[in-house]
Amino acid sequence: MARHLPYAEKGKAIDSQPTKAPPFRIRAPEIDTTQAILDNELTLIGRLTNPKEQKIWRLIPFLTRRWSAKGAVSCSDLSQSCFQVRFESKEDLDYILAHGPYHYARWMVIIQQWEPIISPNYPSQIPLWIELKSLPLHYWRKEMIYKIGGELGHLDDYEVTPLVARIRVTIDGLKPLIKETIVEFDSGEETIVSLEYEKLANHCQLCYSLHHEEHQCQNQSDQESYHQAPGTKDNAAREIRQQLPEPPKHSRNPPISHNITIPEQNSYKDMRNQRNYSEQGHKGLKRATQRRNPQVPRPPISGAPSTSVASETSRVPKARKTAHGRGAKPTPTTTDFHNPPNSLP
Repeated sequence: MARHLPYAEKGKAIDSQPTKAPPFRIRAPEIDTTQAILDNELTLIGRLTNPKEQKIWRLIPFLTRRWSAKGAVSCSDLSQSCFQVRFESKEDLDYILAHGPYHYARWMVIIQQWEPIISPNYPSQIPLWIELKSLPLHYWRKEMIYKIGGELGHLDDYEVTPLVARIRVTIDGLKPLIKETIVEFDSGEETIVSLEYEKLANHCQLCYSLHHEEHQCQNQSDQESYHQAPGTKDNAAREIRQQLPEPPKHSRNPPISHNITIPEQNSYKDMRNQRNYSEQGHKGLKRATQRRNPQVPRPPISGAPSTSVASETSRVPKARKTAHGRGAKPTPTTTDFHNPPNSLP
């Protein structure tokens, strides 16, 4: 039977998605911006990495209290998840840039010194300290440090001690982080160096992005056991049903696959009937045995009184229950037919 095609697949569905009007364009005039650039030298530009969890109107007072600058500080919202912070002292600005990175509501905050850049991806640079793991000890040298830092971003500083090797690199916060790198040597050998980021807040464990968590990841190239594309199970089930043979037209029920074996089980009714038959057979066998071997009465014992109607004991009445307890058991009496109890002597 042919599958029914919906209107959307036929191309006959009504387009219900609203079309957004294109933005209005304005041509900027030629302006000398030299003085404006000098006026904004003591300005920081910030960006939220997760606007759903971070709110600018809560972030601005939080940062001003935490920084506790010596001079005056003014902040404003620039929209599109960006904000600006203006300082009066260059000392305060340098101190804040040197003690980054910063995070709010368990998510990173990108803070960068203002530059005359016009780009939707500005600001994007965030400085991070990275500890190098699994790097051979005899390669803890300046040349190797500069090579790794230059490949990751812009190397700002580094620290090499007998116990640890760390680098401070300014990376692009809008791109996924790099957690591992393969270092190749001239001898043909290679090793995997792990990069452990310090002061790193929430991020995706699949694509290492700073803007969402695992359950919100849209990266389809990295499929994990707990991260599947929506509708994957339904598509697989649909494909399996399409591979099954179609049932005959005269039959309403689909055919049962021959590969499936259903074990035979006795129903409750059959088991009950079988038990009744066995009980009836047992009773019939008992009756037949009694008919074949009737019980012969035992001969009377010598010296014992003969059994007569007069000597038979009457039925013993049941003991009645009194208010104080069970009454005494009545003694058996014999019946005398010549002198009944109600007759006169």
